[in-house]
Amino acid sequence: MSKKHIEFEAKIKIKDKVDAKTLLGLLKQLTKDLGFAIKKIESDEITLFRAGKTPPPKGNKTEPAAEVTEEAGAEIEIEVSSDELEIEIESENIETVKDLASKIAALL
Repeated sequence: MSKKHIEFEAKIKIKDKVDAKTLLGLLKQLTKDLGFAIKKIESDEITLFRAGKTPPPKGNKTEPAAEVTEEAGAEIEIEVSSDELEIEIESENIETVKDLASKIAALL
């Protein structure tokens, strides 16, 4: 049986204008505090990513396997227009999507 690839997504839409200071603050939080890097920049959108950690190899008979406590990889796309801000969050881990969506919503 093959392993299925599942992606979870959250979307935040704000129908009002968001000022530049708020957007720059959000970018600062995502890059400096949450470990995201810029993947792509276009005139009206920016894509950020954070690579996930691969699990360590399973331990042998005398050593237990180490647990991974790092967050899963994720991608965030921020798109702006003259009257709307849209943020999409994608990850293979639903908890990562929920956590990032709530953090971003709190910053806005």
